[in-house]
Amino acid sequence: MALINSPRVARGEGPLVERGFSAVFERYLKEVERLKEKGAHHDRIREALLRFLREAFPGLDELATVEIEREVRLVKARGWIDLLIGEIVFEVKRNLDKEREKGREELQKYLSSLGPSALGILTDGRRFEVYRLKEGRLLEVDKFEFRPGGAEEALRWLDSYLFQWRGIAPTAEDVAFRFGRESPVFRGAMEELSSLYEEVYFDPSVKTKFGEWSALLRTVYGSDVGSKTLFLHHTYLALLSRLLVFWALSGRGPEQREIPSLITGEAFRRMGFPNLVEEDFFSWPSMPQVAERVKRLLSALAGRLSIYDLSEVRQDLLKELYQELVDPKDRHDLGEFYTPHWLAELSLVEAGFPEAVREAMRRKKPLPTLLDPACGSGTFLVAAVGLLREAGVRGRRLLEHAFSGICGLDVHPLAITIAKANFVLSLSQELREAGPLALPPIPIYMADSLRLPEKRQGEPIEVEVQSEGLPRRPPGTPAKFQIPAEMAESPEVFDSTVDKMVELASMPGIPKEVALRGLKAFLKERGLSRFYPLWAANLRLMRFLVENGRDKVYRFVLKNSARPAFFERRRFDFVCGNPPWLSYRFVRDRANQERFKELVFRLGLLDRSETKLFAQMELATLFFAFSHKHYLKRGGTIAFVMPGSVLTGAKQHRNFQRGGFGFVRLIDCREVSPLFNVPSCVVIARSGSPDRFPVPTLSVSGSLPKKELPLREARKFLDFAKSKFTPPHLAVRRRSP
Repeated sequence: MALINSPRVARGEGPLVERGFSAVFERYLKEVERLKEKGAHHDRIREALLRFLREAFPGLDELATVEIEREVRLVKARGWIDLLIGEIVFEVKRNLDKEREKGREELQKYLSSLGPSALGILTDGRRFEVYRLKEGRLLEVDKFEFRPGGAEEALRWLDSYLFQWRGIAPTAEDVAFRFGRESPVFRGAMEELSSLYEEVYFDPSVKTKFGEWSALLRTVYGSDVGSKTLFLHHTYLALLSRLLVFWALSGRGPEQREIPSLITGEAFRRMGFPNLVEEDFFSWPSMPQVAERVKRLLSALAGRLSIYDLSEVRQDLLKELYQELVDPKDRHDLGEFYTPHWLAELSLVEAGFPEAVREAMRRKKPLPTLLDPACGSGTFLVAAVGLLREAGVRGRRLLEHAFSGICGLDVHPLAITIAKANFVLSLSQELREAGPLALPPIPIYMADSLRLPEKRQGEPIEVEVQSEGLPRRPPGTPAKFQIPAEMAESPEVFDSTVDKMVELASMPGIPKEVALRGLKAFLKERGLSRFYPLWAANLRLMRFLVENGRDKVYRFVLKNSARPAFFERRRFDFVCGNPPWLSYRFVRDRANQERFKELVFRLGLLDRSETKLFAQMELATLFFAFSHKHYLKRGGTIAFVMPGSVLTGAKQHRNFQRGGFGFVRLIDCREVSPLFNVPSCVVIARSGSPDRFPVPTLSVSGSLPKKELPLREARKFLDFAKSKFTPPHLAVRRRSP
């Protein structure tokens, strides 16, 4: 393999090399070797390198500024850059080992004169060392070596800096390669975002965004994991996803004047997508203090995306990048084991989703609906869209059903941002071809699937407010928002009420009594007067937050938090996904511990006398039982990817195995690699059906060339065998969840 110390290249997929490039590459290597043997001047090596780059990238001179021996003014002298392509300085030396220090000194001077986004590449024509300046110091950030037989790897590596290739069919791996943690694009963007954040972090609205984001991650992870670095990683990916979707929908990059509206979501609302991008935790770069620098940053990022042909996207395009930007330790704490596309497809096929689609079409019945209550980056939702398309659901009908019947929930703030982007990208071809079309909001929401109001007690849905740094609340102002659960069952009415409440709270100079009268009239006009006391309290709290610059994110939080109650009322034909895999002993937040424990007892997963087993319980079984009870139609099918431990003889999983869920099928994935780092399975059950023991099982085995593949490709490497499985704790007693 033609690389040293550049693991990014090994992850790529191709071929990217056009016919004839390999010959050009091999000819260049021989020419450089010949020049070195002759002791040729470094100018000759530079000329050979530039000739090679022009052959590799025919549009190089049109798409980038190429300058040879550019003069630069230094502090006390002048210097001559060997080769400048865009903002990349090439410093060419005959003998890299002997002249490295001199080359580094020259790069340090040149980069200092060119600005913070410039990169330096020190090369002898075969070996390439990449440097950038950070706080005045020259840092090596990447290196690569050309070797015979390595044409494709060399081209990928070069293009990750030059971005000259065009018309590339995007894949999750290529996006991660070019824009991921080790890429020059990511490193440069993170430095700029960090500098921008330092200018605005003291603003109350930015503090609120960070605080709410951090609180949500505490719910997700069970402990405090929020940090500035992670927040900026999430911001970077959220902004990149906005740019990618804009390109896919409009066929062009945004103009600089459009960038503020792209960050806040207004640009997408004008396109007909009211909730694709909302004023969420990652909209802080729209602040006026940093607007001009943000425009330049996002314009540069948008230009990098122009290499892709986004006319047809058929996979969870941002999954790899999403995984990469969440630290592996955090992923373990969260229990995020990401489902490869092939397994999501297989789970849906074995659950009967495509069969149900075809049956509905044949009988001219409504198409089956689907919910993923822990949707992550949207893999199951994208797979469901693909299966609908394969079953013959096309054009406007596909759009209308996807936007109404393929739904997702997740408590992770970045996951929802990426899931929405992936969802729209997977439908981008149909969206462009359909033209103007009135579609409902994207049915993917940031909310805790396990948090529903107790209807029998008439309890409202509570939404916490970050109080750190706030002054004492005025009398009569509550500490948290309270949403009438009954109203949450009608999303349009609920959303309009939230909008009205925020509008009244945000009117400058309006007396509180006037705002309350306006709210009362609004509710009375819609027959909702009985909910006035709760909404009046919410209005008082929102006014308090507005007065202290903390209101910006709560419209988004409130609208999303009510969706589980609506989905419970609606119910779904299929509930499918990969819930968090996490033992309760890793949940460190006391409030969540108590909430989960009560749910485990209430759903019968443990008897109240078995408290000692609680620490060993698997969160995935709680998601399964809760989703089965609250989101699944009678006769509907649930299919969850789960850790294999839930089907072992461990005492804590006895009640889960004993049935009552209507187990109808299992998929045994223990013999597949690469997959997860623990044994796994897919558990499929049908509400209202008797358990089938032993359970019919599809055993899957084989070694895949890589983890992420579509099912049709994965089948070439996998063996499938039918078997049966009897859960170890099968007993005569039956339990109803």
